[in-house]
Amino acid sequence: MSCILPALATTAHAADRPNILWLSTEDMSPNLGCYGDQQARTPHIDQLAAEGIRYANAFVPSPVCATCRSSIITGVYSAALGTHHMRSRVKIPGEIHCFPQYLRQAGYYCANNEKEDYNFKTPPGAWDESSASATWQKRPAPETPFFAVFNFTGTHESSIRGDEPKYSQTIKQLSPDQLHDPAKLTLPPYYPDTPKVRAHWARYYNVVSALDLWVAERLTELEEAGVADETIVFFWSDHGAGIPRHKRWLYDSGMRVPLIVYVPAKWCHLVPCTPGEVRDHLVSLVDLGPTVLNLAGVKIPTYMQGQPFLGPNLPEPRQYVYGARDRMDESYDMFRAVSDGRFKYIRNYMPQRPYAQSQSYGDNSDIMREWRRLSAANQLNAEQALFMQESKPIEELYDTKADPHELRNLAADDQSAATRGRLSAALDAWMLSIRDLGVVPEAMLERAVPRNGTRYKLFREANGEAQYARFAEAAKRRHAPPTLPSGKGAGPDAVDGAPAIDDAIRVFSAEQTLNDKAADSSARDQALATLVEIFDRGQDRWDQIAAANVLDLHVARTPHAAEVGRITQRLKRQLRKAGGQGPEFNSLQPWLNRFGERFPVSVPATTAPE
Repeated sequence: MSCILPALATTAHAADRPNILWLSTEDMSPNLGCYGDQQARTPHIDQLAAEGIRYANAFVPSPVCATCRSSIITGVYSAALGTHHMRSRVKIPGEIHCFPQYLRQAGYYCANNEKEDYNFKTPPGAWDESSASATWQKRPAPETPFFAVFNFTGTHESSIRGDEPKYSQTIKQLSPDQLHDPAKLTLPPYYPDTPKVRAHWARYYNVVSALDLWVAERLTELEEAGVADETIVFFWSDHGAGIPRHKRWLYDSGMRVPLIVYVPAKWCHLVPCTPGEVRDHLVSLVDLGPTVLNLAGVKIPTYMQGQPFLGPNLPEPRQYVYGARDRMDESYDMFRAVSDGRFKYIRNYMPQRPYAQSQSYGDNSDIMREWRRLSAANQLNAEQALFMQESKPIEELYDTKADPHELRNLAADDQSAATRGRLSAALDAWMLSIRDLGVVPEAMLERAVPRNGTRYKLFREANGEAQYARFAEAAKRRHAPPTLPSGKGAGPDAVDGAPAIDDAIRVFSAEQTLNDKAADSSARDQALATLVEIFDRGQDRWDQIAAANVLDLHVARTPHAAEVGRITQRLKRQLRKAGGQGPEFNSLQPWLNRFGERFPVSVPATTAPE
């Protein structure tokens, strides 16, 4: 059981180090009985909270798995590390390590079972073992302290949407009376109320119930091995529920997650606490790594941007938590958010793009299909229609206590001006402090980083702060980004190492023209022609993807649509011939599939050289 003891600002000695177990799950918001959700059936997790510490205000730094996990494993924000775009496989600098490596150097046995998904290649030495059979039970001796991670994949988006056999396998231990009746559940007000949406929502609650049984099994393993009284247990989710407007979004439905920590009596000198304690201060999951190091008595590296929230010598609690969302697979966008626990401020850097952009993996859900169907039929009420708008406001501000579903935007409210200004300034300061790389278009970022360099260091050399400030200001004001020198070798039109006209800037300028309602037909036609050219033969695949994102919104019912169809067929043949692999190819392919359906060609595809 947990206990109350005076706080001791001490460091754990070699013979006095706790075992630490992480029970992580995927794609789950705080839909648990202990968090007040009366629809949830989670008695074992609720009991863990009753005996431990429940954090009421835990948030992720990014609302999707790989980008968030890159922050968790390094203690560095993904937007600083360069892992902010989903599916990137970015190179990280040699001085930044996965934090378990520091534990291993201090004598811990570190096991990961088994998900990594860090958006970068896991470096050697991160784990003693990372596999489907990895476990703390393989440590070399009973006295060896361990740090072990077990990840439950059954709550993943793929299970929630009903992929088989995964969904059936996930819920196979549930009895019929443990399954949720879709008709009796309460839907969020922004969802259309249809049988398919209700069935999807019920599947989510069912896999959460299955998670509860899995947690019980992992805790029983500790008890049976006689190490439960020596092990600090963390339970957390990597972001909000794997359903539309939750996962991938910076609302609390995507950013706020469950976090429970159980501290046995033996370690109360490290974490004074009472059973069932609820802590309201802000925690970001980028803080998890520094917290584990602090509990283990390991010095926290100075490059880490997270801060410990348990253990000795703690800093002042966070005043704010921050969130970043960028490209999701093939769908390009940029949002940033900051919350003080009550008020949430969101800045949309691409407000001309709809909330519900096409995104092939996320669109494969009954909820999204029903949402799009009813939107097209004009059968949504005002709250349901918000997410289907063709554009977004530049700024959003919500009082999450009075408006927990974040439906009433207060950004234009004069009475909220001071709050909006305070949070906007806090967001600017954070972006500058971490050198948020989201302000640089991805293709330009790829060209700017030297072959043997890393994104992380781009704005950390001499003059980096001033150079970064120029990009941040351009992004905030929706101006064309400045140019950056190319680190990969420039073409024949290069000037001082930089392309004369960067395709990323051309895409930006064309999109601004197409969204300018005052632009004449000639300017719009030229903008579309520019995008078609870049989609056809851009400087690299990321430029083609950026052009495709804009064409998807503007090229239909124009003379350029047929040419997009012909280019699509040729690019498909190119990818098949090249056996394209990697994030940029995987992100281009969904656009080729989509354009192939939207703009079918009835004439032979161009025979231009490939």
